[in-house]
Amino acid sequence: GLIIFRENVSGHARVKTRLLTLMLDNISAERRGEQVDRILLKHTVNMLVELGVQGRSIYRECFEDQFLDHTRKFYQDESVQYISQNACSDYLRKAEHRIKEEKARVENYLHESTMEKIQGLCDEEWILAHCKTLIHMENSGCSWMFLHDKVQDLERMYRLFNRAPPTLKEVQKV
Repeated sequence: GLIIFRENVSGHARVKTRLLTLMLDNISAERRGEQVDRILLKHTVNMLVELGVQGRSIYRECFEDQFLDHTRKFYQDESVQYISQNACSDYLRKAEHRIKEEKARVENYLHESTMEKIQGLCDEEWILAHCKTLIHMENSGCSWMFLHDKVQDLERMYRLFNRAPPTLKEVQKV
């Protein structure tokens, strides 16, 4: 029965596309600060996981891969825009906030298998992609923080950069 439902209903092209669009739209809305029905999202994720019988991961095929692509694009755009308009300390606070949000999103309604992937993606887009810029930012980067005793900002930078250890080598050069 589950296989028939998977192939004829959830596997139907229009249903699959509509379901994916609705889920991604809700997640985008939540990232913008809007209220979404997390319980509905959780039940939808659970349905996709349960449909993954006979070794098929419907959750991954029908949702997770596209969710990760969508998330990467969102954070590539947002991080580039944010770093160009804000000081290093503000950027670090925003990065820390977004990373916590994604962790909470997985804990609230996504499948646990997404946690490591989303955390790695956030590290890449918020930390690795901009670490050199953050370190060398004029009037707010790492050197400036050391000169002006910005201990809390340095602690935040260390916590974030420690998530991607190669970035700490760049800080040592300062």
